[in-house]
Amino acid sequence: MEETGQHNSSTKDHGRDSAADTNTAKVLSVENKLAAKAFEEIKLEVEKNNIMLKTNMTLILSFLELSWFLLAAWMFSKNMAAWSVGVIWGIAQFRGGLLMHMAIHRAIFKSDTMNIWFGVLVVNIITGISWRWWSLFCVTTRRRHQAHHRETNILTADPDLKTYPMLVYNEQLPTSFITQFQTKLLPLYLVMYIPIWRLSSVIKCIKQGWWYDIIFTLLHWAFVLLIFTFSPYSFGEIYLILSLKEAISGLTLGTIFMFGHFLEEVLPSSDHGLDPTLHVLKTTNNIESLNAYVNTFIVGFTGGLSLQIEHHLFPQCPVDKLSQLADITKTAVHRQGLDYHSTSFIGGLKDIWYRLEQIEDVALERHVVKTS
Repeated sequence: MEETGQHNSSTKDHGRDSAADTNTAKVLSVENKLAAKAFEEIKLEVEKNNIMLKTNMTLILSFLELSWFLLAAWMFSKNMAAWSVGVIWGIAQFRGGLLMHMAIHRAIFKSDTMNIWFGVLVVNIITGISWRWWSLFCVTTRRRHQAHHRETNILTADPDLKTYPMLVYNEQLPTSFITQFQTKLLPLYLVMYIPIWRLSSVIKCIKQGWWYDIIFTLLHWAFVLLIFTFSPYSFGEIYLILSLKEAISGLTLGTIFMFGHFLEEVLPSSDHGLDPTLHVLKTTNNIESLNAYVNTFIVGFTGGLSLQIEHHLFPQCPVDKLSQLADITKTAVHRQGLDYHSTSFIGGLKDIWYRLEQIEDVALERHVVKTS
């Protein structure tokens, strides 16, 4: 009798699980259809309003970003205070990182060739990081950043999830003993963000034999060595300039990157069954403000990365058109009754910090040191 009772209980549990799976599949099917309808509506509006058209304004805004490098060079030539040169150079490198992102998505020039060479100029020669590493490297043969867009927040495939154990923001990701202290180590991690990129790119370029990329990157460091050799700055001041440059660009870029997908759903595998648009809506978040002027500033400050939903739906959209695209997208998504995730800048920072603290507790339980 006892065995029969256990069998009946197991059968009932299996039946409930099957019913739950069936209901989930039905909901997903409906959501997929709604997402597909929303995308078709967005696409029609994009074509109607020439949203994807690169204009002179796109080029002007892009080249204005390079003025930060010119300002840093001018301050350096005038032997201004080392800390001020480091700060401005750090801001310039931050803006260069945003330009790199735009160029790889062909969002600046109409010509793909122009976008590529502009990317090489900004990334390799001016910034000193390998363009090919960032645009092509991936755990598979696909491009690294392309893989992030295609496999956003997919546990087994998105290269941008591989920040553990130093930075873990979802329970599905691996943790270690050090994860218990990630809120305390976060500033250090962000400060080291760019140097880690540099080291990774050099190692990958050497392994792959990307010698042209190495040569272009060496041009950057040869120029840096040359100007510091003949500068009046002391060794300590040079160290301060370079440290501030790396720290400021890492802190700004790293913080902005966290907003896009940090708090959103992580999917276990590529076999998720989500429509591409629904996939973006479930795994991506925007930074927004109720004030239109503040919104404009945020979009400009982040190089369009504040509008990640639109960027993932239309990666080649010029930055100066993203706000218009966001209005179209939000209207279409809401009309279909789907969720459109956004947060304020301050609210997002608070949520990220709280999430990190939650994962610290998870890591503490997983890696508790047992005393005898």
